[in-house]
Amino acid sequence: MKTRFEILESVLSIDDANEWLRNEQDGGVSLFVGNIRSVNKGKEVVRIDFEAYTEMVYSELDKIAQSLSIKYRIHSVLLFHRVGSVYPGESAVIAGVSAPHRKDAFEACIELMDELKRVVPIWKKEVYSDGHTWISATP
Repeated sequence: MKTRFEILESVLSIDDANEWLRNEQDGGVSLFVGNIRSVNKGKEVVRIDFEAYTEMVYSELDKIAQSLSIKYRIHSVLLFHRVGSVYPGESAVIAGVSAPHRKDAFEACIELMDELKRVVPIWKKEVYSDGHTWISATP
């Protein structure tokens, strides 16, 4: 299985993710793109500030990918995540999985996102026009 994980301060590329995941042996590529909403729980979102413990992010993503490869028949796992300020309409995360069949690709991609939110040390502060709140535990 091959993996590609990147924590970036720049704009994420869905085209780059799709090209990296595509290959001749897999019929299914599942890509998830998470964008910043302009309104959350009735409040206007100005931006989200992301922080990450980068070294630990990569080791946790490796563990997740290995677990996925045991549970599902997959060949590739990709995750791009922004750090710094991300604004409404911009992408904060791209997750992708390639597999011989769509069901494994879909299910592994869902689990990748669930585990990302559950165990990977990336924190986000949602900034509103009238204040802010930490969505995940404060770093």
